[in-house]
Amino acid sequence: ARGFGGSNVYLLGWGQIDDKKLPPMPSPSLEDQIYFWPGGGGSLEKESLPERAYKIVGTWSRWSEAHTMEVEEEGVYGFTMILGENRWEQFQ
Repeated sequence: ARGFGGSNVYLLGWGQIDDKKLPPMPSPSLEDQIYFWPGGGGSLEKESLPERAYKIVGTWSRWSEAHTMEVEEEGVYGFTMILGENRWEQFQ
């Protein structure tokens, strides 16, 4: 037999909501509104601001600890570490 195994499906759904059967959703409460958005709007205390840094993690810490990279010059960041006994490391 020549063919594809498994299932190939295409679905196009369309519908309308009848307001008589399902009343409109209530407007969100004040607790559900966003008070701060990083792109603008609202403000945070200095200690609550997100840290702006590049992080690196790898096999030297068994992928468990992200280290902050150092600013070497504008747009250039670095991290110095000692290679393990295998003389290689992986990182992200």
